[in-house]
Amino acid sequence: MTFSAIVALITDEVKAFSLSTGKRVHLLDRVGVLFDLYIEPLDAPGPDALVDPPARASLIWLAGALFDVVAKRVAEGEPHPPWPSAIATTETPEED
Repeated sequence: MTFSAIVALITDEVKAFSLSTGKRVHLLDRVGVLFDLYIEPLDAPGPDALVDPPARASLIWLAGALFDVVAKRVAEGEPHPPWPSAIATTETPEED
């Protein structure tokens, strides 16, 4: 897959997500489909029948958990991104 194809895929997914009415359900469905298309065909170590189903379920769960956290922050009006480095400080560190 070329870089331009990856950018086109991401662009299409973002457009479809923004137009969807049930954003969480849409996200979880698409994560499952994208796992099936791009990750499952990879030859990961271990038997595929034992590794792929838990990996797929874990990835879908993680996407749902991240969506819930971001949705909660948006509903509460908290700033984004929620990284510790984004915390504004009013003090200037002093050199010893």
